[in-house]
Amino acid sequence: FLNHRSVEYYAAQLGMSAAYLSKNVKEVTGSTAGEIIHDQITLEAKRLLTNTDLPVEQISDRLLFNDPAYFGRF
Repeated sequence: FLNHRSVEYYAAQLGMSAAYLSKNVKEVTGSTAGEIIHDQITLEAKRLLTNTDLPVEQISDRLLFNDPAYFGRF
C-alpha cells in the first residue's frame, strides 16, 4: 500500500477491472477499495507517529508523500 495506492493497480494484479474490484470490496466490507487503501496509510502514519521518534517530515517521506504539508492535511 505504500508503493501502490491506486485501486487500478490492485485490480490489475488480481486480473480484474477496478470497477469490479471496487464493487466486490464494497459489498463485502462496506468500504470502498480506495477507503481501505487510505485507511492502511492512515494506520501506518499513526503507528509511526506514536511508536517512533521520527520527525513528521521523515514520516511523510517514509510514507511517500511528496509534500509534508499535504501529509499533515491527509
